[in-house]
Amino acid sequence: MEFEARFVFVQPPSTETLAARLREGGKSEQKAQALATAAVEDLEYGKSEAFDQVILNNSLEEAAAGLEAFIYGTDEPKLTNGATSGVNTGLEGSEKTDRNGTAVQGAP
Repeated sequence: MEFEARFVFVQPPSTETLAARLREGGKSEQKAQALATAAVEDLEYGKSEAFDQVILNNSLEEAAAGLEAFIYGTDEPKLTNGATSGVNTGLEGSEKTDRNGTAVQGAP
């Protein structure tokens, strides 16, 4: 089996959204805020060239569809770096190529 690893970074829309989701998941206000603050470094790393794709997790359904589109190469991903569904990922404006040499629009 000759598989090449592909690296995906799934990011929250913002640290505020991340903190809110953590609170909804049962974390205290202080713990949620501390974790969201600590995630800033991880979010910066997500902008690096270490990842083949960055998927913005606005909603579970959209993020799952974006991941599926990336893995299976469907023509119309719902939410990925290219944001073909019109959803603003906040990553538009730069260009990179994936490991196969394919241009990936909006990649960090």
